[in-house]
Amino acid sequence: MAKGKWGGARPNSGPKKNRDKYPEVFESAAALLKANAIAMTQAGVDLALGVKVQETDAEGNDRVYKKPPDVRALTEMLNRFFGKVQDEVDVTSDGESIAFANESERLRALVAFAQSIGNGGAGQDTPSPDPEEGS
Repeated sequence: MAKGKWGGARPNSGPKKNRDKYPEVFESAAALLKANAIAMTQAGVDLALGVKVQETDAEGNDRVYKKPPDVRALTEMLNRFFGKVQDEVDVTSDGESIAFANESERLRALVAFAQSIGNGGAGQDTPSPDPEEGS
């Protein structure tokens, strides 16, 4: 195979650009969102904080109740304004950090873990093969 034929971006790959295909739809949607941005933001804040709702039933009776704050709306508003909080992942084993002295030790640990999962956790006492053997 000729050099340069493997890897890299492929022509015409990736998401299709419907914006170019249907520009009038996207322009119309952008105008609608822009015209209602303040009202939509206020609606999100109202959902996040809770609102009073008034409904009229079939007999013409008014019913007023308070809709409690919506946690998802609150989270969305905070994430939009401040940015989403980064999740931190701490990998530990029985309360102690896992540290690998070298790459082969890390590979042995991965092989042992994969074997224990493959055997439903029963393969933990099975000796793991040395990943450097046969290479």
